[in-house]
Amino acid sequence: RDLTVVNIWGTFCPPCIREMPDLGKLHRTLEADYNATLVGIVVDVQDRATLDLANEILGQSQAEHLNLLVGEDVYEFLSQYDYVPTTLFVDSNGRLVGDPVVGGFTHDEYLAEVKARLQ
Repeated sequence: RDLTVVNIWGTFCPPCIREMPDLGKLHRTLEADYNATLVGIVVDVQDRATLDLANEILGQSQAEHLNLLVGEDVYEFLSQYDYVPTTLFVDSNGRLVGDPVVGGFTHDEYLAEVKARLQ
C-alpha cells in the first residue's frame, strides 16, 4: 500500500466512538479508490468485557477494518501519544508521513489528509 492510516483509539473515548462510522466509510473508500488502507489499534482491551465492547462499537459503526489489540511490547511505542484518537499516516516503507492528527474527524476530513499525504 502507498499509505496506511493507523487510528489509535479506546472504547472509553467518546470522540473515538463518534468517528468510528466515518472510519468505516473511510476504509471502504481507501480500499476502493486508493492504494491505501486503514488499521485500528485498540489501546484498552485487557479482558473479555472490553473486547466485547470494542467489537460492539465496530459492528454498530460498520467499521470492518482490521483492528489490533495492544500487547506489552507495543505500550512503549504508544506511550509517546498522549491522547486518543490519534491517527498516524505511514508510507509503504514504514515511515511516518507528516505529523499525527489528534481528535475525531469526519470521513471527508480524513480523506483530505490522505490525499495530501499521498502527494
